Amino acid sequence: MMKFSTLNNVYELEDTHSYKITDTFTVTSKKATNVDLTFNVGAQGDSPYQKDLSTEVSGGNAKITDDDFSHKKMTASAYVKPGEGVEYQLTRTVENSGIKYTEDLSKTSNDYSKFSDYNEYTSPEQNVESTSKQIKDKASELFSGIDNPYYKAKKAYEFVNMYMTYDSNNANKGALNALLTGKGVCEDYAELFTALLRASGVPARIVTGYWVNSGEFSSRTSIDPSNDAHAWAEYYLPSYGWIVVEPTNEYFYNNNRVIDYSYFSNLSDSGHFIEGYTPQGDNKDSTLYYSYTEGSGVKVDRKTTIEILDK
Repeated sequence: MMKFSTLNNVYELEDTHSYKITDTFTVTSKKATNVDLTFNVGAQGDSPYQKDLSTEVSGGNAKITDDDFSHKKMTASAYVKPGEGVEYQLTRTVENSGIKYTEDLSKTSNDYSKFSDYNEYTSPEQNVESTSKQIKDKASELFSGIDNPYYKAKKAYEFVNMYMTYDSNNANKGALNALLTGKGVCEDYAELFTALLRASGVPARIVTGYWVNSGEFSSRTSIDPSNDAHAWAEYYLPSYGWIVVEPTNEYFYNNNRVIDYSYFSNLSDSGHFIEGYTPQGDNKDSTLYYSYTEGSGVKVDRKTTIEILDK
């Protein structure tokens, strides 16, 4: 267990392990062609429970670039012959942990004057309709009489966790649809939580990646996380930084659904792997784009593996 402290922040990291996340891209074509690839790697992570140790690429002329918004991209170009595949790999090494806050987060202030990204994380975006009347009205109702951003986040967590029902038929339709229907998948849970906080002036964001059960590594060192894709959320507190929230879980006690606070501002293990913080738009993290000339049947397959390095 590792303990960290800053000016007004104390937390412990638990179940810390190092992992290698490898994305392998295989390009094939039925006719000879030139193919250009761009993969949005995402921004450098600043969540306390995941530390980026290294990012490397291999294959042909692949390289990592940064755009004006600090989003990392892997770019490559290849001449692909019919019947032959061209392969690229992006490898990230990360240190992941569970996190437990040992100081009372409710002692935070509500002064965001020193948070330079305040406007970005309190503004609406695709699927986070924080300026819609329905979202604003619900935020006003939930947070009536509450000024402390920690208690706003707690109230939003309680509402989303108990109000939403997991429904793949309403997948990825955004915060407003989640509020109106009470249905959605993990991304909708995270977007509704984020929109409610943004509507009340509390910075929040969606996190995309994987939620891997630690038991998957019990009998092997490498797994395919394709069935573990997930989204969750974080909210920002002055002096404490970004705080994790996992609103999607459902907990039952004596056959009654109740709120499980163990996933509010807390993670018990190292199973949340961050791929990025931008789930929508041209800079959507962990997204592949490709173009080609005079070819046909061009296909790019992506395979992801997560390997534990210190089992």
